[in-house]
Amino acid sequence: MTENHIKKLAQHNRDEVKSTKNKKPWCRTHLEKFSDRKEAYQRECYIKSRKKRKYIKDLINKEN
Repeated sequence: MTENHIKKLAQHNRDEVKSTKNKKPWCRTHLEKFSDRKEAYQRECYIKSRKKRKYIKDLINKEN
C-alpha cells in the first residue's frame, strides 16, 4: 500500500526494502486505487492472505 507506486517500485529495485532485497528486478503486475487508506489496507491484507498462487495469478490475468 502506497500513495506513490512508482516511487515504491523504485525503492524495491534499489535494494531499499530489506524483505525484497534479494528478489529483484520487480515490476508492477497489479494496481488498485482506493479512496481511503483503511479500505486499501483491508484489500492488501485480503490479497496477501490468499495462500494459493492460482488466486494471485488469476487476479493478475484479469487485467490482461
